Amino acid sequence: MLTFEDCVELSELPEDVIQAIAVHDHIPMIIALEMGVKMKDTPAGQRRICQCIRDDIDHYREIGDRRHCQYYEDVLRRFESTLPGLQ
Repeated sequence: MLTFEDCVELSELPEDVIQAIAVHDHIPMIIALEMGVKMKDTPAGQRRICQCIRDDIDHYREIGDRRHCQYYEDVLRRFESTLPGLQ
């Protein structure tokens, strides 16, 4: 039987990116993982993931939660650094 951690490892997506998708779409982490796997391999999907993270940043900025805002800014920076040429 595969654990969630096994699925994360197989997905080749950082868990914090999966979490950002889950928070953005208000869905369980395992569903966010599945969505992320489908999106990560295309430029349009990669842009969608980045937009989810930006939306999370905007949400936390609006409510004044600096800690979560900074967290998701770091997540976005790390994720974008793995996507050379993505604009």
